Amino acid sequence: MGLWQWFFDNLIAGRSSVTEPDRQSRPARTVSSTATATLDEPCPSIDVHDDSIGTNPWWIPDGEALGHPFVIPKPDFTPEAEALDRILFAHLDGHELHLPPLPAVAERVIQKLSNVNYNAAEIAREIEEDPVIAGAVIRMVNSAMYAGVQQITALLPAVNRLGANAVRTLMLHQALRAATFRRQGGDDQLADIVWKRSLAAGCIMRSLAPCAGLDAEEAFIIGLLHDIGCVVVQRETQKHQKALHYDIELDAFDYLCQEYHQEFGELVAGQWGLPETLRKLIASHHAVPEPNDPLRRERLLLQLTGMINGMVGYGVPAIYHLLDTVPVQALDLVGNRRFTDRLVELPGLIELHVASLAF
Repeated sequence: MGLWQWFFDNLIAGRSSVTEPDRQSRPARTVSSTATATLDEPCPSIDVHDDSIGTNPWWIPDGEALGHPFVIPKPDFTPEAEALDRILFAHLDGHELHLPPLPAVAERVIQKLSNVNYNAAEIAREIEEDPVIAGAVIRMVNSAMYAGVQQITALLPAVNRLGANAVRTLMLHQALRAATFRRQGGDDQLADIVWKRSLAAGCIMRSLAPCAGLDAEEAFIIGLLHDIGCVVVQRETQKHQKALHYDIELDAFDYLCQEYHQEFGELVAGQWGLPETLRKLIASHHAVPEPNDPLRRERLLLQLTGMINGMVGYGVPAIYHLLDTVPVQALDLVGNRRFTDRLVELPGLIELHVASLAF
């Protein structure tokens, strides 16, 4: 059973030895105004072995590089960061931890879209009850990925142009965004980092899924939500910053996310009623998969996604020779021309995707 179908059925039933990279030199991500690639149409193939290119492609860096996912060493904590660490540890059982809910409008829209004969006008009326979600739909339909000849300014034609799959995906986007950008005090720098990492991960997973024998749309959901526990760390961090009037270092935040996001993610997955397979991946996606693990390919692709995210500027920075990494070797992707073509197009696809949805 697919993740979406499980999700719909559940709702209808009424379910209630390498040195650490320099973090100070994180590459800034800018959106190219000339990007024309789409998520569904791969860029033309490029022969990366052509000597005329003159330089290595981005996934084959010069010099030494990692072959395994980078593990963040504990940085020198300030007293405030030490206190936050203790607070997060005390919340591991979920006691007195306020988890983000699934927004009501998003839940109702997903319910209605489970019917193949859904009424687009009803979907539009549901969406218009939430101005934030309504605005997101209008921006999405006029983005580079979906825009037609004429600009759309009304919800009903927007729903008709996007179609059920895109609207469903946007509802989960908005659920994650609502959880991430709920104001807890302080600025939105951490929220923006967490949000864009999630969008980039979803894009990478969807693009590489066919190379790993996975469904692209299910892979997108896995990529989007697998680090949802980082949202809990971010929210607690912002509350702590507001109370103590200090700004946490990004190194410390990344380390705390690494230490706690799987446990907190499992709690959120339970509250949102996500399917068991997705819940398992959220709870243990950093585990080394056994040969007989039924989620082996998903785990390997998630680990590869984390590496790529760090190399293209959205995740924790690290340099890998991707073709020598454990996930690529284990998924038998070396020499796979389709995989190579996807790597060529990925940076542009990620920028387009994040630019379209990170509003």
